[in-house]
Amino acid sequence: MKSVIIGVMFSGTALLSAHAFEQADLDQLKKANVCVACDLRDANLQAMDLSKANLKETRLLDATLTSAILDGANLTESDLRRADMEKTSMVGAILVNARMQRSDLEKANLNGVDLSNAELKNADLEKVTMIKAKAHDADMREIELKRSVLTGTDFRLSDMREGDFERAKMQNTRLEKTKLQDAKMGRADLTGANLRNANLERARLDRAILIDTDFSDAEVSDTVFRKANLSGANVVEAKGLKQSQLDLACGSAKTLLPQGLTIRNCNR
Repeated sequence: MKSVIIGVMFSGTALLSAHAFEQADLDQLKKANVCVACDLRDANLQAMDLSKANLKETRLLDATLTSAILDGANLTESDLRRADMEKTSMVGAILVNARMQRSDLEKANLNGVDLSNAELKNADLEKVTMIKAKAHDADMREIELKRSVLTGTDFRLSDMREGDFERAKMQNTRLEKTKLQDAKMGRADLTGANLRNANLERARLDRAILIDTDFSDAEVSDTVFRKANLSGANVVEAKGLKQSQLDLACGSAKTLLPQGLTIRNCNR
């Protein structure tokens, strides 16, 4: 019986150590602002100034980074799954190929960040500021981006199916060839956005601002445009567009429509 108890205690200790960060790695980071391929799982880095830190390939699973400063930091191929990064500043940070599934970045500053090829499925980015950032070829399925400021950000070729972009400011965003099936984009401002070849099947764009938005070759079968403003938008080559969809929206004399379809004027 004693041997069994000892075995259980040993296995429990091994399990805990397997999920704990390495103190030596944390000490190195604090001393030199560098910790490449380190183990910082579950580490508490709350409010730390890690500007321009080199954290390439570092494991930060479940780490606490709330209100930390990571401006200009190198987090290429880092593992930030389930990390708490609420209100973190990551201006100009490099997160290429980073793993960030289910991470919490609510109210974070991500201006100019590079999230190319990053994995962000189920991540919470509500109310983030992400102006002129790179987020192309990213896995952003079921992402939360409600009330976020995403002006001028490059989302080309990203998978954003079932994402929530309600009330997001997405002026002049690049969304060519993005997957936006079943996305929620109610009241989002997509003025001047490029949605060429995007897939918007079943997406909801209720009351969205779509002024001068380009839908060339975009798939819009069953897309909801209820009370959306399509003034100046280009939907002339949109695929699957029906008159019944346009009947719920409004536009202007500058709205480019497929032959035979009409739209009421928003000013009436």
